[in-house]
Amino acid sequence: MSNEFESQVKESIFNDKLLNFYKKFKFYIIVFFFLIILIHIIYQFISYKNNKKNMNYLEVYSYAISDLRNKDFNKSINTFEKLALSDNNTIALLSFYQLYELNKNSKSQLIKLIDRILNKKKLVKENIELLKLKKSLIIFDNATEDEMLKTLDIKRNNNLFYEINLKIMYDFYVARNENNKAIELKKIIDGK
Repeated sequence: MSNEFESQVKESIFNDKLLNFYKKFKFYIIVFFFLIILIHIIYQFISYKNNKKNMNYLEVYSYAISDLRNKDFNKSINTFEKLALSDNNTIALLSFYQLYELNKNSKSQLIKLIDRILNKKKLVKENIELLKLKKSLIIFDNATEDEMLKTLDIKRNNNLFYEINLKIMYDFYVARNENNKAIELKKIIDGK
């Protein structure tokens, strides 16, 4: 019987401590749970808005493809240019690819478009580096050494396309008969 009484007293003391804790920190506890629920609701709302925006981008891209198939080139080009500057990385690159296919013969327009996309700085780092790589290939024949070095940035070895950039610069130097620089880059590429 004393064990039962003792356990009841301990339980009563624990309940009193819990009740006192709740009374003392009632405001903070309510605010804490309110914030948890509010954060969850805000996250869901932002996620919904982003999904809706991405669906709209995809819908506009589909219309531009349809315009392209219907030979309405001016309308589709304008739409692709707007989408290439969007903050949706996938749609931006898909739109750039469509513009690239439409303007293969106009290198100056492609370079301007790439520069506009790069200046917007809405793409992730990997896609920015990919566009710089594409730009270097477009300007390869007519570029100066400074332009190529600025575009490829071969000094940063943490770049995802570092080895490819080095190989392009190696080819650039070989094409310009700058054998000493080509040999230096070949050593770096081979890891010597």
